[in-house]
Amino acid sequence: MLWLFFTDNSYIVEHETTTTMMKKITKASLLLAMSLVFFGCKKEGCMDEAAFNYDPSANESTTCDYNANVLFWMTETTANTLNADGYAMWGIYIDGVLMETNTAATFHSSAPPCGTASSFFIEFSGNSNKVVQYEFISNSSIPANDNVVFASGYIDLQGGECNQIQIFY
Repeated sequence: MLWLFFTDNSYIVEHETTTTMMKKITKASLLLAMSLVFFGCKKEGCMDEAAFNYDPSANESTTCDYNANVLFWMTETTANTLNADGYAMWGIYIDGVLMETNTAATFHSSAPPCGTASSFFIEFSGNSNKVVQYEFISNSSIPANDNVVFASGYIDLQGGECNQIQIFY
């Protein structure tokens, strides 16, 4: 401690030493540096676990990318009826884009698991869901100008999920 006496000796003022002040400054600097490390560093990335570009180390969310598996399937009865009526091929359009073609001889007794024939991934960015329009068309060859639309509708795709749609004829 450093004691200061004024010339008139009317009072005494106590001051801390330089060493004590340096310790306080060092502690304050350390606290500031630690808070900058923990709160000041932003790592951008997708923070949604359902997205295929999920980044577990991100602390500020950016655009996430998702995919959803879509499976169109038909029973043997539907396939036989399409073949008997001369529709040997079928195709799936999603938002106006031909995504899948196959023969009408492809059928299943029940909904097959995603990833089998007639299933495909649709990738999208932004929200974890996307609504798309589909058309199930059939003809002797796909694509053709005289396609017949047998089924159409909308699918609410959820990122990471499998959507199974049975086609009837």
